[in-house]
Amino acid sequence: MISSLPPSPDLEHLRREAKHLLRRLQAGDPAAVARLDAHTPGLPAALGTAQLVVAREHGFASWAQLKSLLTRMASSGVRYDTIGPGYADYRRADPRIAAAVHDALGDARTIVNVGAALVPMSPATGR
Repeated sequence: MISSLPPSPDLEHLRREAKHLLRRLQAGDPAAVARLDAHTPGLPAALGTAQLVVAREHGFASWAQLKSLLTRMASSGVRYDTIGPGYADYRRADPRIAAAVHDALGDARTIVNVGAALVPMSPATGR
């Protein structure tokens, strides 16, 4: 049943993905319409339909099944050292937020990410 869950699946990420798909559907994006037609032909562009598309793309028959599994996984106390190795493959920076952060940093050579670690700036890119 599960064909393509990311290494560290996150329900909030998948919710955002469904909302993003809905916005693209409402804008008439052909790629979004093709995703809808491939998984839920004939259903209207609505949040529930977008969630169903996301669920089916990950091998689930319904959003409820996907949500149930991820809720159980989260409540079982999955440790970051178990899910962390695939984190960079799963989570990506939002380019708009990254640009704003980089603009705010100016010519800084070193920053402190309080939630993670000391991160040296790259001399080549200044980022």
